[in-house]
Amino acid sequence: MKIIFLLISQLRDEHLSNRKNKKMFDPGELPTRLTIVNRKKYEASVRAWENAILDDPNNELLWNNKGVSLVRLGELKEAIKSYNKALKINPEYENAWFNKGKALTKLEKHKDAVKCYEHALKINPKNISAWNNKGISLRAQQKFDEALQCFEKTIEIDENYEWGWHNKGFTLSEMGKIEEALESYNRALEINPNYQSALRNRERCLKILKLKERETSLSSFEKQIKIKSKKVTKKKVKKKVRKKE
Repeated sequence: MKIIFLLISQLRDEHLSNRKNKKMFDPGELPTRLTIVNRKKYEASVRAWENAILDDPNNELLWNNKGVSLVRLGELKEAIKSYNKALKINPEYENAWFNKGKALTKLEKHKDAVKCYEHALKINPKNISAWNNKGISLRAQQKFDEALQCFEKTIEIDENYEWGWHNKGFTLSEMGKIEEALESYNRALEINPNYQSALRNRERCLKILKLKERETSLSSFEKQIKIKSKKVTKKKVKKKVRKKE
C-alpha cells in the first residue's frame, strides 16, 4: 500500500503542476518516445492501481489514475474503459470526463471527445484545459467558428494563456485569416518567447504574406505593362491613320 500512496501523491503533484503551468494538449507538440524505463514504470503503476482497486473497487480516483497510466502506455481504449468505470461510480467527476475526452481526441474520435469536454465544463465552466481541447476537437471537424469561440473563452479566463493564443492563431490561419493569425502568434510569443509551435507557425504566416505581396506586386506590374502596351498600340494605329490620310 505504501507504493500506492506514493503513486497517488505523485499523480496529485503532477495534476497540480499541470494546472499551475497550464500544461495542455498541443497539436503542434511532437510525441515523445516511450522509453523502456518509462514503460516499466507505467506498467508497474497500472499493476499498483489494479491492486488498489481490488481493495477499494468503488474508488473513482483509483480507476481514473489507472486510466492515466494506461494513456502513458499508449493503451487508449483500455484507458477509456477505466475512465468509464470512474464515471459510473461518480458521474460528476470532472477530471475523468476531461481525461476521457483527451483519450478520445488522441484516437481522433472528435465528436465523442467534444461531448466529454462539455460534461467537464458543465461541472466546472472555468476549466481552461477543457475549453482548449474542445476547441482542438471542433477544429478537427472543420468547425472553425465554434473552435475560435472556445479558444477565445480560454483567453477570457486567462489572458496570458499561451496555448489559447496559439490555437486561436492556428485556427485563423486554417480559415485563411493570415494577418489575424499572425497577431495571435505574436501574443503567444510575448507570453512565451520560446514557444516552438508558435515560432514555426508565425514563420509560415510571414512567408504566406510575403508571397501575397509578391503576387500583388507582380499583378500590378503586369497591369502596368498591359496599359503601356495598349497605349503604344493606340499610338501606332493613329500614326498609320495619319499616313493614309
